[in-house]
Amino acid sequence: MILVVFSSEHITNAHNELVVYISLLFSILLTHSTLTNALLASTMVPILKGKNVSNTSSINYRAITLSSILGKLFYQIVMTLCLQYIQNACS
Repeated sequence: MILVVFSSEHITNAHNELVVYISLLFSILLTHSTLTNALLASTMVPILKGKNVSNTSSINYRAITLSSILGKLFYQIVMTLCLQYIQNACS
């Protein structure tokens, strides 16, 4: 499997045709209720909670997750659609 890494600059500086292809991809994923491994992939990074805490105890760490830009974009679109659905259902 070939994993292509995109940054936000790739999306914002891309040709307008990329939006069409990303839209098609997301529509297919939503239609078939599936996600690719590339969208699900993320990296968890432990961050020390403070400067004056012991780095030997796991209690003193919190985790952040770094996700792919396409995964974040897909998440934002799905959340927007869900919020619109809820707002329309409540009104």
